[in-house]
Amino acid sequence: MTLEEQWRQKSDQELEFASRELTDYTEEAQQVIRAEMQRRSMPELPPTRQTVTQRNPDLLGNLLERLESHNLSKGILGLIWWIVATSIFLILGVLILAYGNHSFLNLVVGIAISGVGLCSIYNAIKSRNYYFLLYERGIVYKRLNGQLYAYYNELQVWQKSRYKQFFFISVEMSCAYTLKFPDGELVHITKDIADRLQILVTQHQLPQALAAYNRGETVEFGPIRLYEKGIIVYGQGIVWSRISHIEVSKGKIYIKEGRFNALRIPVAEVPNVRVLLNLFQQLGHKTLSKESVDWIGFKDMLGKHLW
Repeated sequence: MTLEEQWRQKSDQELEFASRELTDYTEEAQQVIRAEMQRRSMPELPPTRQTVTQRNPDLLGNLLERLESHNLSKGILGLIWWIVATSIFLILGVLILAYGNHSFLNLVVGIAISGVGLCSIYNAIKSRNYYFLLYERGIVYKRLNGQLYAYYNELQVWQKSRYKQFFFISVEMSCAYTLKFPDGELVHITKDIADRLQILVTQHQLPQALAAYNRGETVEFGPIRLYEKGIIVYGQGIVWSRISHIEVSKGKIYIKEGRFNALRIPVAEVPNVRVLLNLFQQLGHKTLSKESVDWIGFKDMLGKHLW
């Protein structure tokens, strides 16, 4: 069987994944892959792995939208809230300094309150120089000392929730999101930006992860490794047939064997957790609990139901 015939028998998904890994093939195979993609009228895709010189903003495709990285990006209500809060701090500080008795305590309090207002104004002005440009195949992060850019299939979105126990109920107090670029640079982002990026990251990384799994490769998400026979977590393996279901609850991923035994993995230790949970669902080995579906927001993830 010739090389051309071998690639004609490949599925579109296998061909798409191969096109992203062209550098792993010989020059002859690369030509065959490109020719087969043209025969099927498939668009040429950017490779998964990029060198610093290959990663070029001009190759990211058309601009989709711009996202501000500061809190004032939350619309008119956010702007009004910021103006009111800042004005209150400044007015209180000035009143205490101007009309309070000139004790040392009043002086300190007045300066502190005024300082909070001034710092808020300074940070708002400074943060307007930081924003994200979302393109079809990747992002550009603009900042004062330059810019960062990467393809969606290179990015990692991390999230960490803080819970507090009230009697027998755990309540999420806060959730922090961090974006990790291929060179290791970390950028703290808001929930709105994280939600938008996780949709795009999932759209690009899920097909690759699924194709790799179907080829018999091991797919890794931090401490979690998926392979054809089951899951390995922190070196502990469990076969698919023994897994009853998988769920997300109180900042942890639970991989359950029966009703009582479960492997617990903090969400904070798993990059691109939404890609992972979508992959679990796509593989069809188990059913996520309703709480997990609500938590992860699957129905809004790719603009369609995944099951």
